[in-house]
Formats: sequence, structure tokens, C-alpha cells
Amino acid sequence: MIARIDDERAARLAPLFTRRATESVRIAALLDAYGTGHAFFSTYLQNEGHAVLAQIDDTFLLMDCGADYPELACFMQWNPYFLRLMGAYRPLETIAALLPNGTLHRHVQMTAYAAMPSKTPAIQIDRHPALRDIYDVEGTTSTAFDVWYADISHRIRHGCARAYLVRMDGEPVAACLISAESRWAGLISSVATKEQWRGRGLATALVNAACADLIGCGKLAVLECEFSLCQFYSQLGFLRDFEIGTYERAAAVKG
Repeated sequence: MIARIDDERAARLAPLFTRRATESVRIAALLDAYGTGHAFFSTYLQNEGHAVLAQIDDTFLLMDCGADYPELACFMQWNPYFLRLMGAYRPLETIAALLPNGTLHRHVQMTAYAAMPSKTPAIQIDRHPALRDIYDVEGTTSTAFDVWYADISHRIRHGCARAYLVRMDGEPVAACLISAESRWAGLISSVATKEQWRGRGLATALVNAACADLIGCGKLAVLECEFSLCQFYSQLGFLRDFEIGTYERAAAVKG
């Protein structure tokens, strides 16, 4: 059975999140930021802990702890808001086979356990930038600024996200986020550099800074990438953790 949980039951998940810090980072950070009382964010347990399933708007996040996959597939298929499922690749592959007309993407989660010495020139990084500058550097997000800003600024206020920005001659040119930060790990994401400024080590400097900040707080630094980028991130001290996936329902694929 899949049942929605309240704050009291969510607090009992801490030992599980501690043991599986990298896999739980998104769900744990969202629970810290929003709790269980928001209409757009809900957390569910299957069979008292065989799976943790969180829903934020149209996206589901899965932690598999011995899940009943047919039940999960049915639960999501009949949810009118379901467009996307994210989690470890093998469980998603099984669930995707039970869902009609979707697309499953495969990529890698990597984790850094120690900060590497920076091999880039000294670059000034703004750790408290205007979020409009971060959004403008990213450039490719499909989320409207007001919606994106409301979420990211809320996470930052609750200590569940951080933003990093590099300026050249006053112009924002490179940015990244720790978009989800739990008590045990942080997810580095949205690393972007404007085209004319690429090849100067700015992205490397940003990732190194975010990684060092997390590890300095006793947390693991996590990121997700395509297989082709594993060598690049390995040079920054990240190790391949496990394969992850994103399943997109047909409606999301059609856009």
C-alpha cells in the first residue's frame, strides 16, 4: 500500500537518509525545505518503507528499498499530474516497462568524498548572487522565472540550496547551483557558462567551490551527468556512484 506521510513520519526517515545520503539528497532536501503540508509537494511510503516516493508538481522522485514495482507504476499512471520519474536506473527500467509510451534516459550519479586542489586560476566567485543573474546565465531552463525563483529562493532561505556566480567586467558569465542540500549531501547542478566565456576554467572553479563548501560542512558532494562527462568530473575528484534514470511520460516527451 502507498500512503502519504506527515511530518512526524517523515522525521523517522532520517536513519534511512543517513545510510543512503547520496541517493536520498533530493527527497531529504525537499522535506527539509517544505515539510509535508504543501499542496505541490507530497511524500509517500510504500508498505511502510519498501519505497520512498516524493512528488513535486509533475515530477516523482523514487528511493527503492525493495519496492512493489507494479503498484508504483499503477499509482503513477493514474496520477493526473505525473509527467516524470527520477531515481536509480534499474528500478526505473522495471517501472518503465509497465508504463505506456514513455522515454527512459540513462545517466550517472557521481560523488566526491574529498575536495581536490583547484587547478584553475584564482577566480572571484559570488556566493550570494542575485537569482535573476543565475537564471539568465542558465538560459535553457523551461521553467518561467517567477516559478523557478519562488522554489530556489525558498530552498536557499531554508538552507537547502546555494547559488554561485562568476562575473567578468560586471557581466554574469558562469553559474551553478547546489539545488538540493540535505543534512548529509548536496546536489551540484545547473552548471553553465556563456558560450563566449567557455574554455577558461570557470565551470571547473564553480564546481570546485561548491564541492569544497559541502565537504567543509561534512557533507558529500553529488552531481549527475551524461556518461561522456564522467572523465571530466573524475579529474575534479568525483567517483562514479551508480546509474540513474529519468523516465518521461509521452505527454512530457511531446512537450
